[in-house]
Amino acid sequence: MGRPHRFCKVINFVPGKQGVGLSFVNFFFIIFLWVWLLPAGAQIGGSAVFMENLLPGSARVEALGGRVNSLFEKDPGLVWHNPALNNAGQHRMASLGLTSYFAGITAGQLAYSHSLDSAWHLHGALRFLNYGKFEGYDEFGNFTGAFGVATYGLNLSVAHTLARRFQMGLGLKMYYGQAAALTSLAMGLDMGILYVSADRLFTTTLQACDIGLQLKTFDRAQREPLPFRINAGASVRFPRVPLRLHTMIHNLQKPDLSYTDPLLASETDISGQLVYRPPSLGNKILRHFVFGAELMPFKGVVQARLGYNFQRRFEMKARSRGALVGLTWGLGLRIQRFELQYARGAYHLAGSPNTFTLNIDLKKRPPRSREKRKASEQARP
Repeated sequence: MGRPHRFCKVINFVPGKQGVGLSFVNFFFIIFLWVWLLPAGAQIGGSAVFMENLLPGSARVEALGGRVNSLFEKDPGLVWHNPALNNAGQHRMASLGLTSYFAGITAGQLAYSHSLDSAWHLHGALRFLNYGKFEGYDEFGNFTGAFGVATYGLNLSVAHTLARRFQMGLGLKMYYGQAAALTSLAMGLDMGILYVSADRLFTTTLQACDIGLQLKTFDRAQREPLPFRINAGASVRFPRVPLRLHTMIHNLQKPDLSYTDPLLASETDISGQLVYRPPSLGNKILRHFVFGAELMPFKGVVQARLGYNFQRRFEMKARSRGALVGLTWGLGLRIQRFELQYARGAYHLAGSPNTFTLNIDLKKRPPRSREKRKASEQARP
């Protein structure tokens, strides 16, 4: 099932040339050390516990391909995916997201951000995934009662600005799962570092997620690992065009994410020759990539988003018909303190989930001056 990951302490994260340089050396050394310590292998699905918490809890994330880790914006719903994304623009902002999946499965996320000053930012998020009610039967077919299955996640994170252009974030996540009388508990640590250009048009990030282990198993079996992963990402916005492009490279710790269906691998033609063709090198590389684009005219009041997830496309499309599997899209509308977002992602021919997110700015507005108030009253008919 895997072994607990080793943990190394990063020191000397102090603004300044020497401190920051040493910090980056330590950070990247630990990242590459984790890569070599982790066992190699393909197909990450089913290899870890609480993987449902990788699902996007924000409509913006879903619309951009389901994975975003470099968007430095006023959206507290993004911080779950990278603690370094918290910033002063999210001060006293709340986010509520709801998703309807297949067969009555629902998910939700509540997030809130608060800045202590211009350099320190706190964040908290709570999410759930409810699988609904199930009927229980014993080995003789006797009804034993209905039971529910659900998982919950809690994220507490802090972000700190380093040397103006860099920001680092640390997040502590707690996972709890319940299936009838069985329960499980796990704890993980997220860490990320983000670079923001002087004009704030370009951002790039590197992160390590879910460094931890399962504290309590469902059935007292061997502990399962958390879905540890190393991700990188970048985002660029054009100065004269209301367009932003995103890309994310996920699961760098596993070069091969491809999956071989045993039934397909043993399929032969009429002459007895195997017809299965393993994924090409280009296919294996593309599985790590997610691309997204945002169009934000009228100063971002209206937003349109489009994304593409290659791994979802390759793994979820039907053999006879691929359709739009892997494609995601969404819309957004901002009115004063409120921002409403909607996203839809093509997961499979069986259906596509819908995600809604409401962002609310809870900051107090400064009172209008007497001159502006008088001019406003005079302008009234």
